[in-house]
Amino acid sequence: MPVSGHWVSNDCFVFINNRGSINYLIGGRVLKLGNSGKKQHILGYDSKQNRLYLVDKALNVYAHRLLLSVINFQTAIIN
Repeated sequence: MPVSGHWVSNDCFVFINNRGSINYLIGGRVLKLGNSGKKQHILGYDSKQNRLYLVDKALNVYAHRLLLSVINFQTAIIN
């Protein structure tokens, strides 16, 4: 069950589930990006820096690298 999510492109939805896994959804398939050590929420995505920003309860901000070129490549293969 998604706790927090954000559309990074027309075809890709990134979300954090209740277990702390960071996943993304492309074409009906869920792929794992990584794990968050704490309960975090997605702040947003910066396509210029290819970073997905997360925040925890103590307002610490974390960045995960997410290349939109890789997402677009995976979208082309899956679709």
